[in-house]
Amino acid sequence: MRLGAVVAAAVLIVACSGGDESGEETVAVRAETSSPEVTSSTVAAVTEPSTLPSSALPPPTAAPTTVSPTTTALDDPERMRAAEEGYLAAWEAYHQAILDPADPILRAEVERTHTSGNLKGVNETLDSYLEAGIAARENLDVPATAYVVESAKLIPGEENRADLIVCEVNSEAYWEVGARPDGGDALVRDEVVVLRLLARVALVDGSWRSESGRLLERLPGAAECAV
Repeated sequence: MRLGAVVAAAVLIVACSGGDESGEETVAVRAETSSPEVTSSTVAAVTEPSTLPSSALPPPTAAPTTVSPTTTALDDPERMRAAEEGYLAAWEAYHQAILDPADPILRAEVERTHTSGNLKGVNETLDSYLEAGIAARENLDVPATAYVVESAKLIPGEENRADLIVCEVNSEAYWEVGARPDGGDALVRDEVVVLRLLARVALVDGSWRSESGRLLERLPGAAECAV
């Protein structure tokens, strides 16, 4: 099920479909079209763990067993739940926007729920889908889903940034609109991509927004993401 009211790199592969003698659709790669990426809105660019840059975000630090009253007030459960809800709202906003990248209402929700590098990365991804004529469609058999695996914790020394561990099932199928000879849409990609990620959110103008993230692990299937 979906949780929440998003981190983002994609794997763009564009194709067009034809037909065979059985009448079933086939998909052939189109060399002249750049391929779109399957995206997580949590990270502006997903990199395999073995190739993460040294500047990648460190894993969240566990909260100390004893904290000062001030830290307790900042890191209270209700405030951290709001940080988690901010991540989930951003994830949902992105997954709605890829279904119709030209919709200004959906794009406005992306603007409202993302900030900094993730806002820039998501907008660039959505713009690239528009330019390539790509749109996503939901996979009803394996719904796209996001889970909070480890609760949000403030970054030490920060009052308005928090880290959390999340798991995302990115299952939408990507289509090239009008690419078939008969004017229909051509299937580009329908792989289910399951990722475990470190997500960072920031408090901006009173709301928690998706700011950045790091890929921790690519999982073999959606069942591995369940909590």
